Amino acid sequence: MIAISLLWHWSLISEYVAGYDIHHEIYYQNLVLTNSVWDYNFFSNVNSMLSVTMLGPAYSLLLNVDIVWILKIIYPLFFSLLPMTLFQIYRKQTGDRVAFYAVFFFMSFSFFFSEAPQLARQETAELFFALLVLSLLDRTMAPTRRALLLIIWGFSITVSHYGLSYFVLFYLALSAILLSLMRNRTLRELWQHLKTRFSQGRRGTEIDPPLLNHPWTVLNTSPLTMTYLAIFITFALAWYMYVGSGSPLNSIVNIGRHTYQTLSDFFIPEAREPAVLMAVGLASPEIISIQRNIYLVVQYLTQFFIVVGVIKLISNPQKTRFQPLFVALTLISSLLLLLCIVLPYFSRYFNISRIYHITLLFLAPFCVLGGIAVFRWLVKAVRPRFSRFANEPVFLRMVVILIMVPYFLFSTAFIYAVTGDTVNSITLNPRFDFPRYSKQDVYSKDWLLLNKETGSPVYADWYGEKWLVGDPRWGPLIFFGNSEYVRDNAYLFLRSLNVKRGEVKESPEEFRKYVNLQNSPFGEKVLARRSKIYTNGGAEVYH
Repeated sequence: MIAISLLWHWSLISEYVAGYDIHHEIYYQNLVLTNSVWDYNFFSNVNSMLSVTMLGPAYSLLLNVDIVWILKIIYPLFFSLLPMTLFQIYRKQTGDRVAFYAVFFFMSFSFFFSEAPQLARQETAELFFALLVLSLLDRTMAPTRRALLLIIWGFSITVSHYGLSYFVLFYLALSAILLSLMRNRTLRELWQHLKTRFSQGRRGTEIDPPLLNHPWTVLNTSPLTMTYLAIFITFALAWYMYVGSGSPLNSIVNIGRHTYQTLSDFFIPEAREPAVLMAVGLASPEIISIQRNIYLVVQYLTQFFIVVGVIKLISNPQKTRFQPLFVALTLISSLLLLLCIVLPYFSRYFNISRIYHITLLFLAPFCVLGGIAVFRWLVKAVRPRFSRFANEPVFLRMVVILIMVPYFLFSTAFIYAVTGDTVNSITLNPRFDFPRYSKQDVYSKDWLLLNKETGSPVYADWYGEKWLVGDPRWGPLIFFGNSEYVRDNAYLFLRSLNVKRGEVKESPEEFRKYVNLQNSPFGEKVLARRSKIYTNGGAEVYH
């Protein structure tokens, strides 16, 4: 219910789809519904994803519901099953309470409820990824049934989202390597020797005997085999090469090539996303309010707790209930975040918030466990007598009350709304500009599509371009307040916000800053010389 409430409070705030990539998705879904057939020959990453071209249209026809509401209701409903699946994964390794709060922390990160609903294909793929991990970790399932489910989940990820499928391949391949290293007795003895050498009060190099029915007793019987990896890779390559016409493969190859070519920018901080630099304290965030400074501190604390939790896991994994495969997935998540910090431009291709969201699939429990460890140490250092009577539930409550609840309220912008700070949420701030559109915008777009001359370009502002870019026939261009030139035969599309508020984003460098449309260089040197050919009381078209 928490998941559904968070997702629907964002997706149902307007009559039309809102966001960025979702406009590409709805275009191809409408194309399938209009033609009553899926044409896989279109050279497009999105068109090759069955989670878009088949799943949405199928539910639209079966339920007799417009595709817009399938994207706004049904897809988030599927995505709300992801926290349930994660709870089932966590509870076997941490207990019910820690698992519940770990999932709550995972949902509190704003990507879950604000960005994921804009990515229908990623919503679907993430659910299949969680089901794949759940099947891999299940020790009671019959081998034949598990093998069948693993193949189904793997194929489903491949045809749901090309981007996430590459991450899954990265996770599974490195997990297989790590599990192989964990099985090596020599390496285990070396690790045990290093631990006992640097720990206090312990001697010897003998490996701690595994406990009866402990997860590490099944280290040599992991269902993650090279055969399964080969099947996954073969199917993914075949699908993207032949059905996707090589488009998804071109994307990952171009990313890899550009990352390699830009390694020379290793020591240039600007080669990383501002959010990455802020996360490691290398950037000066543009924060001008006390509330946002407090949120930044809380965010840093959650990251610190994750680091502490992972370190505790690495120091002695066999003393925990975590299965070897989950330990491997956790280490790979940490490596993935490290790559975002180290490799120039790496996170820019995937968006750091998306990568952090994916890694939280495995790191979320360690925020809770690390927080418990930190508060236990603090209480012991400040009040040694009290620490003798305090048990783990006490420290868990401290983590929840002092960290997780404030983190949730800040992430949803609730604190900003009640304290009068700037609210960057479309649900709590009706004036917050975002790629969401009114009825006038929709009618204006439809009219322009029917009446514009073939081959003539269309200009729109920063978010207007996101509205038009979903349809490949547009090829829209962007104007800003400082734009002084557009093509002679171009159409100018003004959103309701441009018309009613008379505002436009100033420039590509200052796209968060708005200026008066009429008094801007664009308004004086471009718009004033064009004729208004359409208006509906909101959006307008000039030519």
